[in-house]
Amino acid sequence: MTPSPAYEAWTDRARENDILEMAGTLGVISRAEAIANRFTRYFTGKPCCKGHICERVVSTRKCIECVRAYDRARYKKSEHRKGNSKRRYAADPEKYRQMRRDYVSTNIDKVRESQKVYHAKNRIARNTYSAAYHAANRSECNKACRAHYAANREEIREKERQRYRLNPEPWIAGNRNRRARKKLAEGRHTSADVARIRSNQRDKCAYCKTPLKGGGHVDHIIALSKGGSNWPRNIQLLCKRCNLSKRDSDPIDFMQSRGLLL
Repeated sequence: MTPSPAYEAWTDRARENDILEMAGTLGVISRAEAIANRFTRYFTGKPCCKGHICERVVSTRKCIECVRAYDRARYKKSEHRKGNSKRRYAADPEKYRQMRRDYVSTNIDKVRESQKVYHAKNRIARNTYSAAYHAANRSECNKACRAHYAANREEIREKERQRYRLNPEPWIAGNRNRRARKKLAEGRHTSADVARIRSNQRDKCAYCKTPLKGGGHVDHIIALSKGGSNWPRNIQLLCKRCNLSKRDSDPIDFMQSRGLLL
């Protein structure tokens, strides 16, 4: 259908009014002037090849409306592709799982490095999600962990031995916490707490001041069997002789027996 001359005249006047309004608001500025002033956009007042009268991007010379239309088309296309991907996966999920397993086995180092970077960036969110999932699916998670350990027993043990040789303190602290839990004692402490206590004692026995040289025994000031806690405030470092002599005795009685208190 051919538009009438009156309609064409009306559209021409409307377009002219739009141009005058935009020029008055934004000001006509050439691309060269925009580049000289380090602007990202410019406005000529002329329509683009698709009839849009608006600002243009300096780097591409495309108008803003054309860029927006292109972005909308790309988004719709990406949504269509996502839908196709979901339908293909739903039709044969095992095929894509096997493809993923093959990729991981071929690029194991790359995948692990990527996972480390992602986990470091999203540590709190990941830990929160994992804790919530484990709490909601405790029996399934425990069953999966036992099955994984049974299938990879020797490999896991060897990794644990290597980690223990490199840094035994966290493992030793974990064993102390486990023994404290078995005795129904409250609290826990870490290897960092022990290192801080060692620094505060200047790496010397709390009683006889013998240099520990990085060793010594971790002792509960009030023994767990006497109601002592497993918090760091109830922890001290002793030499082997003092710890074996003290055993589970009261700290004040022990110090009086050594002549350290009246």
